[in-house]
Amino acid sequence: MVNSGLFFVLSYAGIYLFSGSGNVAENTLINRHTPNHVRASILSLSSFVFQSGSLLAALLSSLMVERLNVKGIWILSGILLVLYMVVILLLKLYQRTKKTDLEATEYC
Repeated sequence: MVNSGLFFVLSYAGIYLFSGSGNVAENTLINRHTPNHVRASILSLSSFVFQSGSLLAALLSSLMVERLNVKGIWILSGILLVLYMVVILLLKLYQRTKKTDLEATEYC
């Protein structure tokens, strides 16, 4: 079953369906929190970055597939995703502590 074309098509479609559902939430947040005069530009930029990232990931994966097998590329992608999430978490924590430090100095 794993080597069948149907399994590949269903898996590929499932990944893009999952990815697309995240895009709906992102666009909703952008529409809610972005001023009207820049909303179209922000949505266009978001789409461009997403498509460029997908193209770059496909290109890099095709170049690395000879050294790493497909399983290795998935593992590397997962590691990069976790590292990215840690960096974002640390940036958010830094912003939060910086904001509370500013508020504490304002009250003194």
